[in-house]
Amino acid sequence: MNGILTAFFLLLSLVLSAQQPPTKVMVCLYERIDFNTDFPLAEIGNINTISELEVYDSLTSLLSIVLERYRSTSIVFDVLTPEQSYYFTKRATKSDLDNPSHYGIDLSSINNREYALFMNQHNADYVLFINYYSIKKYRIPEADMEAFKRVVSPDELYLIEEVAKKRPIYSEHLIDFDIYDQYKNRFLSKGRYVIPIVRYNPRTLGKKGLDFETIEKTYGQLVNKLYTELAKEIQNKEQQENH
Repeated sequence: MNGILTAFFLLLSLVLSAQQPPTKVMVCLYERIDFNTDFPLAEIGNINTISELEVYDSLTSLLSIVLERYRSTSIVFDVLTPEQSYYFTKRATKSDLDNPSHYGIDLSSINNREYALFMNQHNADYVLFINYYSIKKYRIPEADMEAFKRVVSPDELYLIEEVAKKRPIYSEHLIDFDIYDQYKNRFLSKGRYVIPIVRYNPRTLGKKGLDFETIEKTYGQLVNKLYTELAKEIQNKEQQENH
């Protein structure tokens, strides 16, 4: 009988756990002034057949789509509109911060009660602030190019060899971010956080990873990495609270 009761309560706890809503993370994207690229905006625009004036809006829109498309049983992301982000961007301050060294956001000027009301209105557990975003030039190591040649199909090899002659430049994406919890405590921060580069595509290598198809995949890598970082910190926090 005891064994049956134990099994029942174990099953009940699993069911209740499965019914718990996922952790909701509101996302405040970087502003235009916080975007920097080593590549001319005209070059990014030409690669994607848009005006250089449309690059910033296109990138933030693409990142929003990738973030909100991500779904897991434990964490979901909800991107704030520019109007909603205005609450933070015009009242909080951004500056170079330590521990860790990064370009971060300081919420001390925002009233605790107002912040709590904002979190309750959005039913949010955390707010992710992407404070700075840069696209840097990255020279592909010769060893990587040689390894790449060995895995591409014969009909694509000539594409790689042509690009390799020019000591190819690729793009590397980095962000600085802060995550605040529902009590306005800085929960997690990273500076110059490198987004993993997706596998080089021989047919788009000459575009330096600046085409939106590749950038979308790069953003997918970012969201997966953010999920891993946040899930680990939440688990650590829960373990500390249980001791």
